[in-house]
Amino acid sequence: MRQYNQIKIKQMKKLFFVALFALTAVISSAQKVTYNVQGGANLSTLTDVASSRMKVGFQLGAGLDYAFRSDWSLQSSLLIISRGCKIGSKGFSVNGNHMAKGTFSPVYLELPVNLAYKFDLNKDMKFFVNGGLYFEYGLFGKYKQDDASYNLFGSNHLSSSIGNFKRFQTGVGLGCGVELSKYIISLRQEFGWSKASKRMDSKNETTSLSVAYKF
Repeated sequence: MRQYNQIKIKQMKKLFFVALFALTAVISSAQKVTYNVQGGANLSTLTDVASSRMKVGFQLGAGLDYAFRSDWSLQSSLLIISRGCKIGSKGFSVNGNHMAKGTFSPVYLELPVNLAYKFDLNKDMKFFVNGGLYFEYGLFGKYKQDDASYNLFGSNHLSSSIGNFKRFQTGVGLGCGVELSKYIISLRQEFGWSKASKRMDSKNETTSLSVAYKF
């Protein structure tokens, strides 16, 4: 099983870098490309965790939009994004271990790749819908309680329960928004495909609101 997981991680790494290389190749030959810086807030949770509640997080980074037609474009970003959830007063149990209330706070480097359709609302405003995949790598993270905190990525004495979060994650995202001159306001929902941890069946789910400035 361990060998299978190592092979799967290697495959995800290859997929991540292939997607990044392909996107770079397309962009380098593109002429209708706009760039942006963006930031915003999100609400995230981990599925199938008892007494879990939404946690407020953030995303921050830069992106681009390659318009290969007047109404269709390829969108991507490189973001630092926080996810996780809060655990209520009842705590939760996993693998026979009871954990007191606390907060999961993993932080990832995310590469979303989306196909977007746009149409004019008026001469100064466009509405768009988009959807696609995202790939991300876990940078760091903690499970914080009142009197202690534990690493999520890597081994610790709780690795049989909450530790061993997977660094490489994939998922699908759907979104919509408006473009106002130099500004983009977007609402997005992301659903994790891969399990967040080797020891839990939970997956990341995140709803985000962001503002971008085009240049």
